[in-house]
Amino acid sequence: SSMSLTHKPSDLTLQVASQLRCPLDSGPLMNCLRNKPVKELLHVKINVPMYTTPFGPNVDGIVIEDSPEKLLRQEKYLNILSRLDIMFGLTSSEAFHQFPAPTVTYGVTSEYLETILRSFLLSTYKQNSDTILNSILNEYTDYRIPQENNITNRNNMFKIFSDAKVAAPLLKMAEIHSEVSTHRSNSYFYVFEHQTTHGYYSQV
Repeated sequence: SSMSLTHKPSDLTLQVASQLRCPLDSGPLMNCLRNKPVKELLHVKINVPMYTTPFGPNVDGIVIEDSPEKLLRQEKYLNILSRLDIMFGLTSSEAFHQFPAPTVTYGVTSEYLETILRSFLLSTYKQNSDTILNSILNEYTDYRIPQENNITNRNNMFKIFSDAKVAAPLLKMAEIHSEVSTHRSNSYFYVFEHQTTHGYYSQV
């Protein structure tokens, strides 16, 4: 998933060091951070592209030697994976909590949908974002609906972000596990679709 790794961690390090007035050299920086009060650390403001993970693991070639997908294809990890029973699960909407309450309640315009998708694509794929955007809008537009409205746009936005950030990576992982497990283990998959009638955002 694009949100499972952080990218350009050196840029984030510079931002943190600058705001906390710490040196940039690795050793002195670590000592400086250790001596900072928790409250000061929590108040650091990080400027990162939308829909990216500011703090998290990154492929550094040492702790994480390669991308997770490539590592999972290595024999030593496949042997471990093939011995495990794994249950994968999704809810009917994995994305609504990423957006503000008014967006969830009242929906979004077509222009807002395109803007937010463009921001996501630029931060994730960098290149060919216009081509990808057009393909996504074509795939998720229901042409049987005479005229789309804000709620339809909102639902499409939730589907797109749910699929891109959660469902597609999870299905890929399930596919890899199913391929290597043969008769040694089992793969299970469920989708939880129950909608409460009394909780927040029951309409989602």
